[in-house]
Amino acid sequence: IESGIGPYYATRPKAKRQKHLGYYEETYSSPLRTYRQARRLWDAFEQRIDRMDPLSDTLQGWHIVLDPGHGGMDPGAIVQTLDDKGNKLYIVEDEYVYDVALRAYVYFRRHGAQVTLTLLSPNHLVRYNSPGLTFVNEKNEVYNSYTLNRHNTSRQWPRGGRSGNLDNRVRIAHDALKSAPKGRRIFLSFHADIDAKAPQAPLVLYNANRNGRNPDQASRQFAQGLLSALGAGSRTRGQSLAVLRNNPADVKVLVELRNLAYVDHVWALRYEQLRRRDAEKVVKGVLEYARHQSMQVSR
Repeated sequence: IESGIGPYYATRPKAKRQKHLGYYEETYSSPLRTYRQARRLWDAFEQRIDRMDPLSDTLQGWHIVLDPGHGGMDPGAIVQTLDDKGNKLYIVEDEYVYDVALRAYVYFRRHGAQVTLTLLSPNHLVRYNSPGLTFVNEKNEVYNSYTLNRHNTSRQWPRGGRSGNLDNRVRIAHDALKSAPKGRRIFLSFHADIDAKAPQAPLVLYNANRNGRNPDQASRQFAQGLLSALGAGSRTRGQSLAVLRNNPADVKVLVELRNLAYVDHVWALRYEQLRRRDAEKVVKGVLEYARHQSMQVSR
């Protein structure tokens, strides 16, 4: 379905833009039915990627889990901005980080990696939007797991908080990575939250306990290695995060791609070219890490 904020493959949103901070559109399907629809769309997407020319074999043998933040019942941050004509626009975090995750997925696959997403949408893949239109808060993303959807009740929808959400993402990572070679397992969670006290730059979080001690050293080094690819001002910090605790990946981080407390970052998410660039930066950092690890092994 072609539209100014698409394309879509099942139904398009009723609204052409996010109408206001509290606007949302509910799904009228069940979690299991939505999951099956999402898997059909995803399988077709993977077939298209398989037909693309490879970019390299740098990530051959690596398995990467991509976790688009929030989703389902939880939209994440919703912020108001103005377009160049002074009209109000609203940006919904989960809709945009899912788009960035899909773009990163394509690049990682084309560099040889096996890749798993924790969430899937039933009706859209990579999307484009006219500058005056914004992605709508649709509460229809599902966990990328038959097991987590098979009971088919409202509790199966992703939602905020650790219970029934973050632990399920870790569970998907366990299932995806159980046969992946040790040392080649990466987990990346994508977000774009609001923090007016933080700098206008990406932030990479690795797991540490509540007082910042006993950090996950391997993930800390991985996070520090991503900074050069993410650009000037990028920084890293240890924090106790449920999606990173008990996570089976050898290195696991949460990447705040944008800080929506800043107008420039809100605007950046609106543009397909800049979302693609955000994905490319993360991929570049992972490629550099993989090459460094290969050199260490060869020595």
